[in-house]
Order: sequence, then structure tokens, then C-alpha cells
Amino acid sequence: MATLADFTTDELLAELGSRGANPQRKPFQTRSQADMLALPARRTDVAERRDFLPHRFFVLQSDSPTTLADWFELGGFGCTCRCS
Repeated sequence: MATLADFTTDELLAELGSRGANPQRKPFQTRSQADMLALPARRTDVAERRDFLPHRFFVLQSDSPTTLADWFELGGFGCTCRCS
């Protein structure tokens, strides 16, 4: 299975768009869960969590960026996992 590191930025944005994320806006870069929950994000925005190695990407599925359950992890390109 491919990892995020195997993709160019353009390929990553296209893949995120195919999974319901907003490919027109660059992902927010955060260093923690608290940073992600404090974002001025809108539905379909993406947060890149840099506190994980490799970095993980989450897409906001509602209009409530302060609610952890509304962020869904894009867990590699073989599955999409709910953030916990």
C-alpha cells in the first residue's frame, strides 16, 4: 500500500479532493490535537497533524472544528478511519 510520502503535493491534493476534502485550500499545519481543534476551519478543510510521524491528515466533516468527532482521519490511501 502506498504511503503519503509516495505522493507529490499535486497528487495528494487530488486524492484529498476525491475523499471529500477541499482541494482548493492548502491543509492547515498543526502540531497537536489542541491546535487542530482551535483552527478557523470550514467543512471539507484539511488539517495536517505534524505531531505524528509520518504526519496524518484529517478532514473536517461538519461546521464545528472544535469537536474532535467531526474530524475524520485520512488513514492512508487504502482506508479512511474515524478520528479517535
